[in-house]
Amino acid sequence: MSSDRMMATSYRFEVNKGGVNTKRGIQEARIAILEDQAFEEKSILKKNQQSFKTFWNDSFDTLNDSFRALNHQKGLHEDLKIIKKANVMMRRDALKRLYHQDYVQYESELNKKGLCIHKERL
Repeated sequence: MSSDRMMATSYRFEVNKGGVNTKRGIQEARIAILEDQAFEEKSILKKNQQSFKTFWNDSFDTLNDSFRALNHQKGLHEDLKIIKKANVMMRRDALKRLYHQDYVQYESELNKKGLCIHKERL
């Protein structure tokens, strides 16, 4: 009788174990499918992030190039202003020298004739 009980008991556990194994196998298969889907989603997400970074870098480079060109144009405009001011200052200086030379020449011609330029002293 004890041998029947042991056989019945072990057989019962084997059947239950077998049933659990089939359920576990189904569950493991489902888990494997879900892991594969998660891996695919992760790889797609990584590709999307890479493409977004690439797009962002390209658009940033384009924007950076336009800002660089704009800043270069502003720099040229500022340089042109400085050059114009320097040109005006040089022309004024040249005119002052020319007026001074004419004044000295005019004064020397008047002195030769015995005349002078009246200088008002304050």
